[in-house]
Amino acid sequence: MTTSRRTQAPACKTISQQRNRAPRTSARAGSRMPTLPEFLILSVLTTGASARLQRLIGADTITEPLRAWVIRKSGSERAGEFLACPWCSGFWTSVLCVLVAWLSVGLPWGVDGTAAFIGACFTVSYAVGFLAGHETDEH
Repeated sequence: MTTSRRTQAPACKTISQQRNRAPRTSARAGSRMPTLPEFLILSVLTTGASARLQRLIGADTITEPLRAWVIRKSGSERAGEFLACPWCSGFWTSVLCVLVAWLSVGLPWGVDGTAAFIGACFTVSYAVGFLAGHETDEH
């Protein structure tokens, strides 16, 4: 008497089963990787924050005393040019804003993460310089 075993094909997962999978986690315990919409929102907010910070440092009247103090202390007009230049100071505001966003979300470091961080800094920096060239000086 032989018993035949029927092999069953693996069941296909439904869309709802696929969505209920465990979230991807980052290197930091307890944190998860952002979804694509979350990542896009974070990218836009980081770029906007960096552009606003650069404008605050380089062009707003409220920080004129700070810029004058830096020029006085350095003894060079070049320092004022650096602060006013959106391509110069915009890079450093981008590094700061990307670093804060990166650490707050808990994105991974390592070789790939560091390369992505550097790429994000340059991308945000470019966007800041581009936006500065297209804004009006109307207050």
